[in-house]
Amino acid sequence: MSQVVRRASRRAVTTSDDAAFTADSSHSILSPIIASLSVSLLAVAVAAGVVTATAAHSDEQDQTSIVVDVSSPNQAMAAPAPESLTAEQVAALKSDETSKQTAAGGLTAFGQRGTTVNRNSVRTQIDQALVAGSSTSRTSSLARTNSQVTLTQAQSEAKKREQRMLDDIARIKKEAKRIEEEKRRAAELLKQMQKTPGADGASGVNLGDLSALRSGDGVCLPMLPGTFSVGAHFGQYGVWARYHTGQDFPAAYGTPIYAVAPAVVGTPVGAWWPGTNVVLHHLNGGSTLYAHMSRSVVRPGQVVKPGDVIGYVGSTGNSNGNHLHFEYYPPGTTPGDVYAASNPMAFLRSLGLRI
Repeated sequence: MSQVVRRASRRAVTTSDDAAFTADSSHSILSPIIASLSVSLLAVAVAAGVVTATAAHSDEQDQTSIVVDVSSPNQAMAAPAPESLTAEQVAALKSDETSKQTAAGGLTAFGQRGTTVNRNSVRTQIDQALVAGSSTSRTSSLARTNSQVTLTQAQSEAKKREQRMLDDIARIKKEAKRIEEEKRRAAELLKQMQKTPGADGASGVNLGDLSALRSGDGVCLPMLPGTFSVGAHFGQYGVWARYHTGQDFPAAYGTPIYAVAPAVVGTPVGAWWPGTNVVLHHLNGGSTLYAHMSRSVVRPGQVVKPGDVIGYVGSTGNSNGNHLHFEYYPPGTTPGDVYAASNPMAFLRSLGLRI
């Protein structure tokens, strides 16, 4: 009995020791596993917190990092252009591009319902309109600048002409006494000729047939009718220093010019503007001036009659074309003092001449 109890006690102790050993062994194996799981869970929790924080503070996500469509072509990658395309392929590409733009919601053409245009086309039209507007503005600006330059030059030239004219007038006024004495002697000579019968040949000029020239007794037009036209008139404003001081008769180069009334040839006006000129002193104390001649055929002191040729049309002096510039200086004025001249057409009408 005691042996049985002793064996049972030994088995119980053995069993107890085995159980204790088993428990200790299980505990020693599970501890590292539990620790490893704990570390892993902690790492997962930290990573989740970082991702959540990053998503919460990010303003924009890179969609290509989230979803990649491998079926779509990579537009960022350069691809070689085809060596050549046929006309059909080009047309197909254009048609496909237009379809894509229309499907994507193309821009509707301004004022044209149902018509779509692409952005490049609109941008091109806008650019062209801007360029055209800029070009028009530049052209207008250049035109205004050219007009201003032309006006400035014209004003400058007018001032120069005016100054030269004033200088000439100043010189002529210094000779006023001499010219007045010349006019007085001319009037006396003409009065003597009026009283002397048969004095018509005194000038030595062949008068010829004056029937086409005469419009009254002892007077004639400065040129034959039909050989001239009527140009700039007395008092007209324009390219002249102040105003036009005579009457212009445009005519062909070399057209003969005639004395309009009996006169004595005076000293030509010594100025730049009339060019080759002839001055005639008349019986009434007035004088006529014939300017811009190509040449003169009379000399100072010579007596001339109506219809005598005194020179030929030209364009000498301050002239822009062949014409006769005709001036009249009333009694008491000095030929060449241009702003003292009066309307020569009124003088011709006083002689009974009509143009």
